[in-house]
Amino acid sequence: MESKINLHFERLRLKELSEPVLFLWAIGGFFCTAAARSEGAVLFSAYSAFLLQFSAKEMSAAFLGSMAAFLLLPQSAPALLGAVGALAFFAAWFYFVGTKKTLRQQSVILGLIFLASHLLLAFWFKSSLIWPPINACFVAIAYALLNFSQKNIQNRRQSFAEMTKEELLCPFLLMLMLILGTSSLAIDGINLQHILFHALLLLAVSNIGAASAIMTGLFLGLTGTLSSGENAALIGYLALCAGVGSLGVDYGKLGIFGAYAAGSLLLGWIISDWYGLIYLAGEILAAGVIFFAVPPLKNRPAPLTKRRPRENGYAKIAQAVGVLSRPRPELIGAKDNSPAICTRIYLRVCHQCANKEYCWQKNPEATKNALDEAYQLALSLGPQTAPLSENLKHICLHSETLREAITAQIMLDQKDEKHSKELSQMKEACNYELSLISKALRELNYTSANNYEHALRSFLKSQGLNVQYARLTLHDGAFTAEIVLKECIEECEQTVSALLGSYFKQEYFVYKRECSWQNQYCRIFLRPAEKYFLSVHAVQRRAKGENLCGDIWRHFKINEHLECVLLIDGMGIGEKAYRQSSYAADLLEEMLKSSISTADALNLTNNHLLLAGLEESFISLELLLVDTFDFSAEFYKACGSISYFLHENKVQKLTAQALPLGILAEGRAQKQLLRFKCGDRLLILSDGMAENGVNWVEILPALPCSGAEAGEEILRLSPESADDQSAILLDIWSIKQNGS
Repeated sequence: MESKINLHFERLRLKELSEPVLFLWAIGGFFCTAAARSEGAVLFSAYSAFLLQFSAKEMSAAFLGSMAAFLLLPQSAPALLGAVGALAFFAAWFYFVGTKKTLRQQSVILGLIFLASHLLLAFWFKSSLIWPPINACFVAIAYALLNFSQKNIQNRRQSFAEMTKEELLCPFLLMLMLILGTSSLAIDGINLQHILFHALLLLAVSNIGAASAIMTGLFLGLTGTLSSGENAALIGYLALCAGVGSLGVDYGKLGIFGAYAAGSLLLGWIISDWYGLIYLAGEILAAGVIFFAVPPLKNRPAPLTKRRPRENGYAKIAQAVGVLSRPRPELIGAKDNSPAICTRIYLRVCHQCANKEYCWQKNPEATKNALDEAYQLALSLGPQTAPLSENLKHICLHSETLREAITAQIMLDQKDEKHSKELSQMKEACNYELSLISKALRELNYTSANNYEHALRSFLKSQGLNVQYARLTLHDGAFTAEIVLKECIEECEQTVSALLGSYFKQEYFVYKRECSWQNQYCRIFLRPAEKYFLSVHAVQRRAKGENLCGDIWRHFKINEHLECVLLIDGMGIGEKAYRQSSYAADLLEEMLKSSISTADALNLTNNHLLLAGLEESFISLELLLVDTFDFSAEFYKACGSISYFLHENKVQKLTAQALPLGILAEGRAQKQLLRFKCGDRLLILSDGMAENGVNWVEILPALPCSGAEAGEEILRLSPESADDQSAILLDIWSIKQNGS
């Protein structure tokens, strides 16, 4: 509460300081306009109107500069056009800003009003009298105001303290580049203002959203077309290219420059000759050097062309944060003891020292003990002030390096402790969000059942049954039904079970029936005649000479009718691979159980593997999601070996070209859709099991029906390897529930 009050007082203080300055700016604009009666003074006054619209005078301040130009310069046709256009624009803006219209609607409406006023006045004077810098001024104002509307401004008393760097910089960039268009800068025949114009326009486009950039390009292009003179034509087609180039915002600087250069050269070729085209290409290349030399602003707003997040996006993000905020001592560093830290420092500094053979401390254990002594001293006295131990002061070329290493390790430990506390606080804050998500999922399941009931009731009525109500209950991946008819019919059991089976594409049978003796109603209870289920068995064998198998497999339920089977093979073998595999398996299981989409879960796991430690950490992944309601499946493979799918007595090979997770900045897995039937079998193998020369295409159909016996047979047929070996066998079985 105190911070909010302080922020409020800071805004008030900024407002109090800014209003006198802005008022003096506007008064200066009045005097300049009255004295000079020039178009440059109109530009000065119009821009003062833009600044003053944020002061306490609000609407009257916004009209101040434009009214000055309109009243004091009636003889100047360009000034009159600019002033009337400004009046129309500000009137439309203050009318629409108080409504709930979207940014795109405001952009279109204000753009049409702005251009219509200039077109009408241009035809009135029978000539194209629009002066480009005046129009540039109002386009800069238009961009700034439209950019502010992305924040859903509800209060026009917005202070400069809340503006981003782009909101302050981009209007000035647009002003500067179009003022350059009317100046004359040339050295040895090279038109420097054209080159600067290219570079500034590219920089402006790279720091604004795509929608705002396109609107700005349309404003400049259309108004520049109505202008006269070489610079005005340049403004016209290059501004239109700015709108085209803004489409490359999502693809980085190279995409922006490529789209902009291609559009500029195309339009330049249309309106110019070959010599002009070559000259224009040289200007674009020179501007590109400036453009790539200047880094973009770090807090550039996200382009509006990207897909908007779903309404529950915040809850999913909070949920993901809650899942990922659990400390992972295996990889992200539990606090080590002093000997382990000093061993690491020794390996990093002393072990690689070129003079280690001539060092006074030739015994590694003695060196580590000396480092431990220095570490304990730095812990007690503070890393920045503690002197090096006496044993390290003697003839050591890297004494300062050792001090820096010890200091850095202590600071890292302190940062880890602080980070762990922040993560625990973040996790507690997300618990409430997790409860809300669970409640929403329960409501979603209830809504899904209600939708099925309504559709089933409509279907039965369309078949001529007089249905009072139909009630469905989801249990073990299938619906049990309760159907109530208003009047009993002949062979009601056979009729209802046949219709229900045709609707759900599986056989149903009646296990209970209640009918009134007067046939006033008939209540029938049905359930699937055949229950399908998954049978999952796995066998593993660790690599030769290792105590742990580096492969991890899991089988768990995500919800009532969705099950997951995964196999993860960590980099290397043994304990190191086991830590990576179990870390990734824990993350994936928790995120999938929390209803995070599979693509998001894979991407978050990939990011954590990239950031988990100093060493490389990547995994191959095979993940199967099976919907037990209709036994459709999604099979994701990131690298991994060949899998074998026995379907309708034929064996198919399932492969993937995707790279392992933890290598690229974005985690991707190849997705394959499968449809299981009763009797199908899927064999998922790790690298160590698949690359041992066994012909699994012939062996899979001949394996025993029992999963346990089949697993033993797989191990017997596979020779031992220097790599970890794992195999998962998934079977689809069914049980008759009607007593047969």
